[in-house]
Amino acid sequence: MFLSVWVSALSNEILSEAAKFLFESCSMMKLQED
Repeated sequence: MFLSVWVSALSNEILSEAAKFLFESCSMMKLQED
């Protein structure tokens, strides 16, 4: 039980980091297009 909670928290952390990274990458690409 505890392990699954820890794993889900860890994957949430990874997903939020990945989303932030993708968002920043898209922003950079849009800035370069202008």
